[in-house]
Amino acid sequence: MAYGDVPLNIAGYQNARTGNGYGGFYGVIDTINAREYIEVPLLDSLVTNRKYCVEFYVSLTGSSLFSISNMGAYFSEDSLLQTTAQFYTLSNYQPQIENASTNILNDTNNWMLISGDFIANGGERFMTIGNFRLPANTNIQSGMGTGDDGAYY
Repeated sequence: MAYGDVPLNIAGYQNARTGNGYGGFYGVIDTINAREYIEVPLLDSLVTNRKYCVEFYVSLTGSSLFSISNMGAYFSEDSLLQTTAQFYTLSNYQPQIENASTNILNDTNNWMLISGDFIANGGERFMTIGNFRLPANTNIQSGMGTGDDGAYY
């Protein structure tokens, strides 16, 4: 077993929803109130005033001590990734797509869909997925797994 193997890896066991791989990130880390994000470049820039349907899936690792509801996608012209710190919070961005705050993402066996529609400003070239809420505004459920000190998806 290696860190990035699928389906069995250091974070737990989960088959890929489609294809043969997936990425992982912390939605929240308890001890330092920080997060990780996944960011991808889009194949084309989004078109001004065009409506887009967004869908992505997450699955909580079995070792996570917590689960959260605050998971969203933010579309931007430029990359939001920071190379100076491993953990940080992008709380000054309002995701265009966000999971309902009452829908705790706590399924460790299945992939949970997060979806929604939004109207593009135009020129967006990146999609960043993660928790964009400050710690005081993050809906956390504890009492999950026994290993990790956060919510790892």
